[in-house]
Amino acid sequence: MPGLVAGGGRQFGVAAVGQATIPGCRADVKPIARHPFAVQTANKAEKYACINRLLQERLGVEEGSAIVYCSTRANTEDVAAFLQQQDWQAEAFHAGKDTAEKKHIQENFISGNTRIITATNAFGMGMGMGIDKDNVRLVIHADIPGSLENYLQEAGRAGRDQLDADCILLFDGPDIETQFKMSALSQLSQKDIAQILKSLKRSKKDRQGNAVITTGELLREDQAALSFAIDEQNAATKVLTAVSWLERADFVERNENRTQVFQGRPLVKNIAEAQQKIAKLGLSKRQQARWLAILEALMNADSDEGFSADSLAELGEFADTETERNQDNKHETASQRVIRSLYDMAGAGLIQKSLLLSAYIRHKVANPSRKPCDC
Repeated sequence: MPGLVAGGGRQFGVAAVGQATIPGCRADVKPIARHPFAVQTANKAEKYACINRLLQERLGVEEGSAIVYCSTRANTEDVAAFLQQQDWQAEAFHAGKDTAEKKHIQENFISGNTRIITATNAFGMGMGMGIDKDNVRLVIHADIPGSLENYLQEAGRAGRDQLDADCILLFDGPDIETQFKMSALSQLSQKDIAQILKSLKRSKKDRQGNAVITTGELLREDQAALSFAIDEQNAATKVLTAVSWLERADFVERNENRTQVFQGRPLVKNIAEAQQKIAKLGLSKRQQARWLAILEALMNADSDEGFSADSLAELGEFADTETERNQDNKHETASQRVIRSLYDMAGAGLIQKSLLLSAYIRHKVANPSRKPCDC
């Protein structure tokens, strides 16, 4: 039976923010090691062999690790698979992997179990892991990065132990067109930013006046006239980018993440059994429909699929009724209503709230899982 993971959102407080200075601060300047920045031309057919040669030259004769940056998630997976075939301890890292798997990969890299990471620029961001690995001897850009800022940040992860390191960019003319296309997909207009600010101001507030809202809820806001579709692949990223610009311009203040996670599994075998149990609980027809919609989504999902509260809130049953829209004291968003429903369903015995564990098998790394399993 599928498991369920539903999450909450980021808190926004709409307020003006002043600037502050911190007296008595001192910057310690350390000498930096030699980090040659090189560009080598390599067409698509030559890149994999070139990456392998560079790794052999740098990591074949000394200890240390390497990061290979790619422009797309698919490229990270393809390069990692190739390097594994060449007997390198390599793993791919990108934002498409779930949080537990990303943490596992980063920990392997930091500990030295994995020597090479193939990554998008999501690597080292978010949880802050991976940035401070000290013995990165080589950073390769298999594709040109999206900006000079990205390049400097990524190349700067080499040689943090103050020893020599190399940063090499493999240049192929068609890569420029790929970056132009990716930039066009993430384009955000000033009007979009203004619309998202209006949506934040219109959003439901808690009793302290803060808007606790997810990207999905902002995208579903009825009056938001955005230039992109809410089901567009980069829609959530565009919302987060807009909020970052609003924060930088002092239109909003972002506080801590307010995240809720519900882990569990259904305790009913099918919808018919669920209907029988729910009918005995004295719920309103609206609430019955919402509970059944959640259970149906779970039962139709793959065994390892998780859900966000945003995705479940898109079910028609969770749209605000006219009564809910007119209740001035109602602070609950659709996503928050999903979370509350899950806990209520657990209390009613329809869902078992329990910790779900995942086991990750290490392959093509130092100390692979097969060794302890064979003991």
